[in-house]
Amino acid sequence: MSRKYFYAFICVLLLLSACSPAVDTTQSESAAFRVDANEVARWERQAANVEILRDKWGIAHIYGKTDADTVFGTLYAQAEDDFNRVEVNYLNAMGRLAEAELRRELQPVGAYRQPARERRAQAHAVTGV
Repeated sequence: MSRKYFYAFICVLLLLSACSPAVDTTQSESAAFRVDANEVARWERQAANVEILRDKWGIAHIYGKTDADTVFGTLYAQAEDDFNRVEVNYLNAMGRLAEAELRRELQPVGAYRQPARERRAQAHAVTGV
């Protein structure tokens, strides 16, 4: 059940970031991501109005009492299905996409260098040089 609320929370954050004005960059990151308890309670009430059913192919069928509930459920289902894309869109909206892309591009460099390190370590173990 907590996983459901986590995805719902991420969906609402995405909606808020897309619709809100730019955040003052002088404030700390912890202050920017502080969430009010009343807002969380409102999200939980909205999640209670949404029903997501999946057919045998995994396609989400979303039912809600209002259009807003259905959109909430759609974003929740998208976060369940393809969280990587949701995360990239969120990072792009926050202006931090380059950081994530740089980390992703640098990971293979370490993977290519690792065998060379292992070869040097094995050569050192055998020859002592």
